Amino acid sequence: MAEAWTVKTKKQAEVFNKFVMEQVEAGREYTYTIQKASRTLRQNATLHLLFRRMATDLNDAGAPDIPHPFNPVFRMKWTEDKVKELLFKPYLWHLSKEWGKQTENSSDCTTEQLSEVMQALVDGVNQAVGVYTPIPTNERY
Repeated sequence: MAEAWTVKTKKQAEVFNKFVMEQVEAGREYTYTIQKASRTLRQNATLHLLFRRMATDLNDAGAPDIPHPFNPVFRMKWTEDKVKELLFKPYLWHLSKEWGKQTENSSDCTTEQLSEVMQALVDGVNQAVGVYTPIPTNERY
């Protein structure tokens, strides 16, 4: 199960440090990733919920499977990660050129820019394969 820690204060840093030390002392191995907080946890949850729903919608609608890069006979289903890597990131890359800062990292975007990329993704998939997945709003994740 994935965990996320937001550290804004010295106290929060101490609590996180204590957690890390407890894991080390218990012999558990973790990989920690540091991410600049540029969007809220809710925005991040919305983005990934969209990826999951879009993957499900694409698979349910019989959208073309993804050919395996080493064996084109083997086909892969759409997943949250494949939607993110193969669909979302190219839209982000293209639109970020218009903003004057090419990036594949959505944490480099403002809230408005992230919304623009999400809408472009939804519209693009709808136009290309006829699958419409609305952007989640006001939902529990």
